[in-house]
Amino acid sequence: MATNTNSLYNIINSSLVDGRLPEGFSLPEGKEKQEIPFADGAMDGIYMFHMEHTPLNERDRAQMEAAVDCMNRADFEASDEALRKLGSMAGAIASPDEIQEYIISHAKNPNDKPDPDNPDEIRLSLKNICDTARWLIAESENKESVKFGLTVCEIFKHHPEDVKDIIRILGLSDEFTIFSVWNLRTWPDGNDEIFSLIKKVRGWGRIHALHYLEPRTPEIRHWILMNGVDNDVVPAYTSITAWEKAGVNYFLAKDLTPDEFRAVSRIMDALLDEGPADGISLIGDKKRFINLYLDQAEKQPLDANDLETIRSLRDWATEEEEDLTAVCKRCDEILGDK
Repeated sequence: MATNTNSLYNIINSSLVDGRLPEGFSLPEGKEKQEIPFADGAMDGIYMFHMEHTPLNERDRAQMEAAVDCMNRADFEASDEALRKLGSMAGAIASPDEIQEYIISHAKNPNDKPDPDNPDEIRLSLKNICDTARWLIAESENKESVKFGLTVCEIFKHHPEDVKDIIRILGLSDEFTIFSVWNLRTWPDGNDEIFSLIKKVRGWGRIHALHYLEPRTPEIRHWILMNGVDNDVVPAYTSITAWEKAGVNYFLAKDLTPDEFRAVSRIMDALLDEGPADGISLIGDKKRFINLYLDQAEKQPLDANDLETIRSLRDWATEEEEDLTAVCKRCDEILGDK
């Protein structure tokens, strides 16, 4: 376990209350202070949703190779500093595949013999690199170094339980959730691990975790229905994912409880907000979905939020190129009646 009381892992672990971080928790800024402070996980979330990935340039790739060289020598402190520098040049979120592919393609097999025709060939010690990655996630005080450590840990699918616990605990911070989830999904019970984690995060971490959570059981599917768009960022980021993974049309064909209908209304409202991310425009048979929703609305006790969602649906329908006059009429009837 970690020995550095100032490591980000120890800060997170010592801040837990009943197995999760308290509301308003934020990691310390560290050396690379931002001119505009971002919520934990926000910069990486913005990159994933709104920026196009570009391969590392020559300068950044050279720094990546220098950092891997430090890891190959099991020089923990030098690795930490080299990855901190790489993170300030090209964040870990922008280059997980590159560093993993570089390590895997240059890994040293125990039976390898030196190639006399290529004496300068780079052959990496996976043991040293694994040891360094485990040290980084437990001991580093730098966000990007921890992220790179988690990225490298993903290569090694079999970790002792104490290392797995570190990965789980780091995932409770929105800053690291996505990197922890990439590890969890490779474990034998990975989907259950992600399901356990997603219920303990509410910011960017929940948004990322939902993308990888598979609705393999009725319990998970129902949880996604009830909570899939409930996050502290913007519900629209998970609207289409929640709609698909919950199987909303399946639920709408049944008699919903008031709480279930309220959850469907929140998903509908998030789908209609297509500013941050595509939502309702991605649904194939929109008319069927909308009419099933309105069928339920006609027999449910509606609150102010439900009525506002139906009003937003009516406004959206009036602006669509497709003729949705019947939808508008149904919305008006429900609004007038309720």
